[in-house]
Amino acid sequence: MADYQATHPIDSGYSLNNGPTNMGNYGPGQYQEYQNAGGSMGTSMYAMADYGTYGDQYRTDINPYANGGEHSYPYSLTNQPEPVTTRTQNYPPDLAVLTQINNRLQALEAKASNDAKTAAQQTQKTDADNRQEELKKKQRRALVQALVRRLSRALLGLGINEAGKRLTDLPHSLKPGEEPDFLADGVTLKAHPDWSGGVSDPVNIAFCIRVKNLVMDKVAKDNLLPQPLFGNPSDTNVMEMVKQYYDTLRKEYKAQNFEEGKVKKTHKRTQGKHRGRKVEKAKDCREAVERFCEIHGEQNTEGAYEAIQTDDMSSEHSDCGNVPKDVFEAHRKRSGGGDNGWEVRRKLWRSGWFNLYLAHLKTIKRQMREEAYQDKNGSSKGKATRVPRFRGLSANNNNSDPAPRRGRKGRKLYEAMVSPEWLKKEGKTYEEVGAVAHPPKLTIFNLQLTKDGLHDTELAYLADDESA
Repeated sequence: MADYQATHPIDSGYSLNNGPTNMGNYGPGQYQEYQNAGGSMGTSMYAMADYGTYGDQYRTDINPYANGGEHSYPYSLTNQPEPVTTRTQNYPPDLAVLTQINNRLQALEAKASNDAKTAAQQTQKTDADNRQEELKKKQRRALVQALVRRLSRALLGLGINEAGKRLTDLPHSLKPGEEPDFLADGVTLKAHPDWSGGVSDPVNIAFCIRVKNLVMDKVAKDNLLPQPLFGNPSDTNVMEMVKQYYDTLRKEYKAQNFEEGKVKKTHKRTQGKHRGRKVEKAKDCREAVERFCEIHGEQNTEGAYEAIQTDDMSSEHSDCGNVPKDVFEAHRKRSGGGDNGWEVRRKLWRSGWFNLYLAHLKTIKRQMREEAYQDKNGSSKGKATRVPRFRGLSANNNNSDPAPRRGRKGRKLYEAMVSPEWLKKEGKTYEEVGAVAHPPKLTIFNLQLTKDGLHDTELAYLADDESA
């Protein structure tokens, strides 16, 4: 029967009709090999009841389904064991066990908290180290750039005073067949770049290579010192610096020898001065914001920095602008500007609220500046000299549109900052000048400001704005 079981699985369709004719002579142990041996016994010529107890057991073994399951006869499962019911008992909680569990949870929470703090501290340390390393890289790069400028000027034979101003002119370009000059040592040939050509010109490339080689030699010697200054700049990086400085020298040569170059250089220098003055004014306003917020309440001044952008500051000029020189000079002296004062030219697009807000910041900054000059006894040590400013003529007012917001960090221009009267006069809309409505969280734009406490100078400027 073992082979039968192996080759004929359960319900294979085979019957047990070929089994022994008298099964009553066999005990249960003898019939173990017959269990689950074949398919249905519904057509068997023998009834299991004829074999007594052993027949009942055998019947149960081969068909454990209720009422015969798949079989045609309703066999009863008379020999099935009674179901066992396991009774549970509610035991009172063990206080000591609960305490241990609670202590364990607290220990795990404390460990997780400590791990989080350690990770945060490590992150902060890593960030600080990275910032420090970036700062060192910038400092080393600045030193290499300074070395490039110094060695370039040396090859060109330029003398520089302590203020950084050139004492000699840039050398001229060599004519065909002309021999180069020597430097002061009488041995080294002076460099004569071809100023009419770009940096890719062969003569200029040769000049850049000379400077680059001198720089790399200096860096190599510096790296032998215990504390090198320049780091390890690559040939490519140094060459880029030299080429950039050549472009600067070329512009200076044009300004030195051609009227067009002089005009461009003068204009750029003037623009730089104007920009620098705006930067200083914006810086003063930002430094006054903290005290302004303390006075008016933090909840009322959310977004106080959002209304301060360098390009929105009024400009300061020493030229006569749109009026004759004699008219400008007379107005400057009459307004307290003396001989060298700067005219403050208002931006007409700024709203009354915006001008009033800036007036408050400027008044606070004046107070802070005066406090800085006071010693512990309350007496003045003397104030630093400052170029006088004076209110500009209406003909020199700035009627241009607000400057576009610059850079990814550029602050938005909000509608409260733009004068609706100016928009109406110019026939423009908020959208056309790039102004948007401020979000509710920026409470600074809802703050009702007055002229109380303002400095006399700021009150005079406000009067001019209101009459403009």
